[in-house]
Amino acid sequence: MAYPSVLITRPEHDKITRYLSELNEEIILEANKKGITIKDLQGENANRTAFESFLKKQKPSLVFLNGHGDAKTVHGHKNEPLLKYEENEKLLKGTTVYALACDSATTVGHSAVKQGTTAYIGYTEPFSFLTNKNKECRPKDDELANSFKEASNQVGLALLNGKTPAEAYARSQLKFKELMQKFSASNAPPEAEEIRFWLFWNMQAQTVLS
Repeated sequence: MAYPSVLITRPEHDKITRYLSELNEEIILEANKKGITIKDLQGENANRTAFESFLKKQKPSLVFLNGHGDAKTVHGHKNEPLLKYEENEKLLKGTTVYALACDSATTVGHSAVKQGTTAYIGYTEPFSFLTNKNKECRPKDDELANSFKEASNQVGLALLNGKTPAEAYARSQLKFKELMQKFSASNAPPEAEEIRFWLFWNMQAQTVLS
């Protein structure tokens, strides 16, 4: 499965969105490595006007959404609604979507698929992760957050490498399980129990709609 054009949204207006933005740099590097054109709506560029304009004009086949969310919305910069239930799901017709945003697979994801989105991978509960308070100014160096990145980014990396949405979902699920096993070892860090809890939480909440 080839993706000639890809869109990614990366708002950066608070701690959570800054983390998601930096953790997704791996996805951008992988796209560049594969020679895939990727439109990066970063920071204040993650607004609805730019989002809808690119979807209408370029019709990307793969879309990564990162930001706050709820059942009916995926947000962009300063929580401006980018994808909104019963407003603009039809713009995703023919695309595969991975939404790293809380709850969006419960309502707006289903609606997008009904209106022609090829597949929508997302979460039916809040996506949660731990952070190291001493490293919040440099998320890429945060070993706690990186464990959650490792599982989540399996979706995007698999899609960029030609895997189907079902295969990408399966790879992410497997990584969640591998990490939970890793943090069950006798030499696991003090935070291991909490890490395992939230890895399991995210794994259970992750779903693929098609």
